[in-house]
Amino acid sequence: MDDAGSKSPSQHTINLENLCRICLESKELLLLHDACNYCSRCILNHTIQSAKQHPFELKTSGLIKCPSHNCDNKIPILTIITLLSPSEKEALSNELTKIYAIRATDVLSCPSHNCNYVGYLTPSHTGCNQPFTCENCQTQFAHPIVQLQPSSRWKEVLSFLTKAFTTKKCPHCGVRITKMDGCDNMVCGNCRRNFKWSTVSYSGWKVVMRVLLVAVLLLCAFFYREIWHFVLAYKKNILEITLGFIEAAIGLVVLSIQIQYHLLVFETFRERGCMMNVILSFVPFAIEYIIYSMFPTFMRGVFFMMAIEIGFFGIVAIYVSCSMAITRAYRRRPHRPEEQIALVEDFRVQHQEPPE
Repeated sequence: MDDAGSKSPSQHTINLENLCRICLESKELLLLHDACNYCSRCILNHTIQSAKQHPFELKTSGLIKCPSHNCDNKIPILTIITLLSPSEKEALSNELTKIYAIRATDVLSCPSHNCNYVGYLTPSHTGCNQPFTCENCQTQFAHPIVQLQPSSRWKEVLSFLTKAFTTKKCPHCGVRITKMDGCDNMVCGNCRRNFKWSTVSYSGWKVVMRVLLVAVLLLCAFFYREIWHFVLAYKKNILEITLGFIEAAIGLVVLSIQIQYHLLVFETFRERGCMMNVILSFVPFAIEYIIYSMFPTFMRGVFFMMAIEIGFFGIVAIYVSCSMAITRAYRRRPHRPEEQIALVEDFRVQHQEPPE
């Protein structure tokens, strides 16, 4: 005879077909796609967490990754909204509004914990000393960014200059990033995309260049007469200096083109072994000789600048090679006594010398 308080075996069984794989509760499951189905509460929580962790991806694509670990499918957020109940739709809308209000610069949210009201900021709010009043809960509050005092304006300028010279903007989403240490490869925390730190410049130098350009233009506008008289007085010297810069630039361009040409001819000769490439290697020298016969004075200066550039680059190459060789030798050299003892023991083992 069974005990009256005991439960039947059917009361202990769980319907695995309606079991949610996240909360492990038997509920009505909603089909996201194919064979991935979950309960509405878990879908809502997953959507909110994905929106908080990847707001930029949600903003650009409008897709949410499937909660399954082995599934790479992405579901449109509009499809998820159609699966939720009215109360869950309202909860999701409130959370998405909060996420946008936190990250947006033109949105101001009510500081009250029991109020979800938000409002837009306009340029007319800047400098206003009157506190804001929430239209929903009538809470009055002041915003330090909007209500700028004279002292805080100077702090804002200092903060802007500090960010401009110590941070770089992500080339994909524009979020400022600070690099303390590590390699050149960076991953943006906002959009999760890769870029190289050395390829992005500090925005502060752009400000400096614009300020210098404006300053030079103002100086030229105020002292244009003095500048013009100086040019007329030293016209010959200025022309010589300008001609020297032009010769140096042309020499550098000709030298780089000639090096690239000879490298191309050498690679072709190594692959095909054609003797025509040997003849083609003398073509640049023939062209230079023809130009020299037409403009001997100018080309003489270009050749002189090319010789100086070759000597400079040669000295730099020798210095870099010696520095690298010294660095490699210093790294291979043992710096501690135990390392020297280990090297001696290895030498004895290799040459089968008896220990002392």
